[in-house]
Amino acid sequence: MKRHAEEEKNIKVNAAFIFVATETDKTAHRAVIETPALILNVIGVANYAEGAQVAVEMADQGVQAIELCAGFGFKSGDELFQ
Repeated sequence: MKRHAEEEKNIKVNAAFIFVATETDKTAHRAVIETPALILNVIGVANYAEGAQVAVEMADQGVQAIELCAGFGFKSGDELFQ
């Protein structure tokens, strides 16, 4: 029991935050922030199409949660995940 609790404690959430901004390079404008409980991938994209590409890339890499910045808007964010 104790070992299972320790293993569960060491599981990190792998998440991504994607923001959209002009003059943003999706390969250069990224960072990884790691805490004891979280790995957060922060990625900037220049447009919605790049946002969709990066979201798929993150999912393929095992990211469990993807958050979009408000710049995507409700409709664009919805379309991104269609």
